[in-house]
Amino acid sequence: MTRLDGGTREKLSMIATVTNKGQARWMIIDSAFNADKLIKFLEALIRDGRPTSKTRMSNMLHDRVQSFSGRLNRFAPLPGAAGVEPAIPRVDQGSRILAPFPLQSTLNMSFLQFRIHNSRHPEFVDEALMVAGALSVSFIDAADDPVLEPGPGETPLWTDTVVLGLFDPTVAVDEVENTLRTLVPDGADLRLETELLEDQDWVRAWLVHWEPLRFGRRLWVTPEEKRAQIPAQRDAVIMTLDPGLAFGTGTHPTTALCLAWLDAQDLAGKTVIDYGCGSGILAIAALLLGAERVVCVDIDPQALTATRQNAETNGVADRIATCLPEAFAAAPADFVLANILAGPLKTLAPTLAGQLKPGGRLVLAGLLDRQGEELHTCYAPYLRFEPDLSQEGWTRIAGQRLQDEA
Repeated sequence: MTRLDGGTREKLSMIATVTNKGQARWMIIDSAFNADKLIKFLEALIRDGRPTSKTRMSNMLHDRVQSFSGRLNRFAPLPGAAGVEPAIPRVDQGSRILAPFPLQSTLNMSFLQFRIHNSRHPEFVDEALMVAGALSVSFIDAADDPVLEPGPGETPLWTDTVVLGLFDPTVAVDEVENTLRTLVPDGADLRLETELLEDQDWVRAWLVHWEPLRFGRRLWVTPEEKRAQIPAQRDAVIMTLDPGLAFGTGTHPTTALCLAWLDAQDLAGKTVIDYGCGSGILAIAALLLGAERVVCVDIDPQALTATRQNAETNGVADRIATCLPEAFAAAPADFVLANILAGPLKTLAPTLAGQLKPGGRLVLAGLLDRQGEELHTCYAPYLRFEPDLSQEGWTRIAGQRLQDEA
């Protein structure tokens, strides 16, 4: 949202909700945002959504709201406090973060994790955990049944979903269990497990499982802590990466296919557009492999932030530009990279092909094998295709822009 302030434009964030009765509420998140304002907003939501006869759920939620401010204060300085930048609450797919506390505030602390099995109603488990005071709730797939590309407006869950709730380690376990068994329709059938997640640096803990990865012949991607593990190689090109809040570490087949393709290209002195840049991994790889300049586009401002930070880490920040789609106005490039999803790739076919110089090369990824034929049809008027390459059910399509007819 943008507002005019003294003739200048100022970007603001906001919380907006609509109840099942059609009632709308919203709140601006700016430098004046604090826990008291959030409490009032949540209390108003409860009043809006509370049925005529008070339910146990609404009463318990109301009680939790009363203590919400204390929990916020415990874990982090409040947004708007002196010297603290306002934190914007965010929601990851498959995860709900209740409080907008800065990441640094939870670097070193313990959590009590509840793992809930056997519910046919994970959405009720989610709500019950939040009522019980969960700091966050996540869903994981217990049966390897991927939800790859949901339809518009859908929020699908897996057929066998395990729900994880993180709590303050001092929480009363029996109270949480009682809340779950009371509020979840099949609460009597739930199987609960608890585990104390000991105090550690959570931001770096995941690095234990991420080893340096090679793509093609020369290109390596590694966290800084694992750089020394890369074997000696005279012409190695090494990227140091911290994905932050954005998608893209090289571990997913779609990213791996694109990185290997880039490693095989002659990028010296070339210009590149990375549409859907995520962490910036493809853009930075192109620059390290010799590209002159890259323009990165993404719908997520956090992705653009991660891209700039990773570019700075790898010493290429002066050759990279980032923007949202509405601000995208780059000149045609020698290479266009688009690792997103089939739906947007179909819609963007004229745009992406139009951003290529005659003879330029385009790579498309984020596609399931079964979606390749449809994408070929969309891009056939613009490209001479290379052979497709598949990995673990995902396909990469690449081609060269046809020369304009005289």
